Amino acid sequence: LDSVMCEYNTAIEGGVLFAFNLVYIKVLCSKFTRNKANEFGSIGGSVFGLDSISNVEIKSSSFHGNMAGSNGGVILASEITDFTINASMFANNRAKAHGGFVSGKLILFLEIISSTFANHSSKQYGSIIYLSESGTVLIAWSRFAGNSAKKGSCLYLYGSHQSKQISIISSNFSSNYASKGGGDLYVMQYIAVILFKCFFNKSLTISGEGGSAVFQTVKHVKICNTQHKYSIAMNSHGGCLFAYATKSLLIKNSSFHRCHSGQKGGGLFLGGHEKTECLINIENVTFIQNLAKSEGASFYIKMISNITVVSNKFIHNFAYESGGAFSVFLSPYYMSEIIIMACLFHGNVAKRAASTMSI
Repeated sequence: LDSVMCEYNTAIEGGVLFAFNLVYIKVLCSKFTRNKANEFGSIGGSVFGLDSISNVEIKSSSFHGNMAGSNGGVILASEITDFTINASMFANNRAKAHGGFVSGKLILFLEIISSTFANHSSKQYGSIIYLSESGTVLIAWSRFAGNSAKKGSCLYLYGSHQSKQISIISSNFSSNYASKGGGDLYVMQYIAVILFKCFFNKSLTISGEGGSAVFQTVKHVKICNTQHKYSIAMNSHGGCLFAYATKSLLIKNSSFHRCHSGQKGGGLFLGGHEKTECLINIENVTFIQNLAKSEGASFYIKMISNITVVSNKFIHNFAYESGGAFSVFLSPYYMSEIIIMACLFHGNVAKRAASTMSI
């Protein structure tokens, strides 16, 4: 499809195109506006219904105001080997269930480059992308703003035994909202997640964990050269990040500024499984004016075996109970240790106990 304009088309599935068992689909310099997958009892995919396609490429195209009465506001996809999105614009697409832009299963490789996603919505998970049994994901030089969903306002990715890695590079997340957790990202069952040179700003969740992100049963997490500002988990843990059952986590050369949690971990809540050894390394990270309504204004770490905190700055953080800078609860199942070296603690406050560290 080259230089195609499609608008106000309606179908039960695939308002513009339904394709099955093809080798290659390419969409170039095209525009899709206000197409619908029938609002009542529909399958989904207001523009494309794709099944068993080897390669899908969308480049230099725009999708605006498309809607599905079920899953996949724009695309409903299954069994895609390679899915690439490049230099495209997506705005105001919505789904009444999952995936305001794409709802998919068994997409083995997803690549998003230099694209913008704004003001998407879904009533369930992933207002932009919802993937079950998803594979490797690469996102670079892209922008996500003003999106909303129940969980994972931008991305909800549920992995499988084939799910190796999610890499998000030089991308911007701003003013996204999830009512039940993961204001920007919700990721489950992956081997690794990498965030590099990203910016997260004004992310919000009301009743769930992780104002910006939830990583659950992700084995390895690396966050480097990334900034987080004004992320809020209004009534739960992890104002910015909530990570659980992770084997290793590295946060380096990053910052957390004015993040807020209604319970533990104003910036971060990091929880390990009680019988799984876990390593945490926080290095050259700045925590400024973060707030926790319970413990651990900058971060709260629970059931972790080995923690290294090196060359960090904790400035004017506030906890209503304890751990004005941070709180740590080490695992009793291992020979646990915590190393704190070359850190600055200035002006941190806890109302009840431990204005700096609670261990």
